[in-house]
Amino acid sequence: MRAEAQTNVRAFLAHATRDRHEGLHRHPLLSQLLASDLSQAEYAACIRINLHFFETIEANRAARNLHHAFSLMPAVTALRADIASEGLKDGTHVRQKLASSDLEVLGALYVAHGSQFGRQVIGKAVAQSLPQTARHYFGAPNDPTLWRALMGTLQTFAEDAQALEEIAMGAKWAFSCFSAFADQSFDLAC
Repeated sequence: MRAEAQTNVRAFLAHATRDRHEGLHRHPLLSQLLASDLSQAEYAACIRINLHFFETIEANRAARNLHHAFSLMPAVTALRADIASEGLKDGTHVRQKLASSDLEVLGALYVAHGSQFGRQVIGKAVAQSLPQTARHYFGAPNDPTLWRALMGTLQTFAEDAQALEEIAMGAKWAFSCFSAFADQSFDLAC
């Protein structure tokens, strides 16, 4: 008798969130990050979006006292430094509800830490478009050890269909949060 193959949680979550993820790549403000004519105002708006996103997910993680190893404070600190370097005010943003469960928070952490991969590509584009601009966040290196640890934690739920659905709900919630912040910033920029 053959054993069933274990679910690849990363592939499961990527599939479950593909539409939301790809939708953000087409967002008019976020797509500007890779444009050669990126303006300082567009960059500042994107820094704020990322800050609000990471603060929201980190607040959910900290409120539940979960997964200290996966804290988003390094990203929050770097984004705050970028805002300070640009002489910007943090601004206001849409308030997001708290995640409903610990597993939803884990799904949101997957999205937040996964976004670090795109940060490398964006950082190079921003460096070319705005070479004098502070890039504490977009210039920071990835931590592959942290990502592997997060994937290992997620993989422990591979055989629990209900847990996987909750984790996916958290990942979808995280993409929705980011989208709400991007929409608000785009509306304010227009």
